[in-house]
Amino acid sequence: VFELNGVKFGVIICEDAWHASAAQIAKAAGAQVLLIPNGSPYHMNKEAVRFDILRARIRETGLPMVYVNLVGGQDELVFDGGSFVLDAQGALVAKMPEFDEGHAMVEVGGARPVPGAIAPELSTDAKVYRALVTGVRDYIGKNGFPGALIGL
Repeated sequence: VFELNGVKFGVIICEDAWHASAAQIAKAAGAQVLLIPNGSPYHMNKEAVRFDILRARIRETGLPMVYVNLVGGQDELVFDGGSFVLDAQGALVAKMPEFDEGHAMVEVGGARPVPGAIAPELSTDAKVYRALVTGVRDYIGKNGFPGALIGL
């Protein structure tokens, strides 16, 4: 738990957020907001699972949450981004686009963060396409290849 501008943030790293005990420990240590830096790879329909699990942490603690996910390809993994903020009731108050780097400012000084921009939801086909493009583009770029030939 650390304090910034009078707000105490409980940091729960990556998959620890999937277990109730980490959020409860952060709350017991005085956290007012849960901050979750994550490197969660893309899988079809995983976003709904993320929201369900993280809303369970909110129900258990009554704390708002800032979830920040990695974007880009690394070896065989593709990270979809889609960082978001949920208020203490589990309502979505801000969401970044999936598969795009970016930044947003959201005021989270209490149980009801000030609403920010919510990126439009991509279709399943668009998500799969963006995951494929991101994975291939980043693999080629990070390995210094001049290009690639993809046979379909």
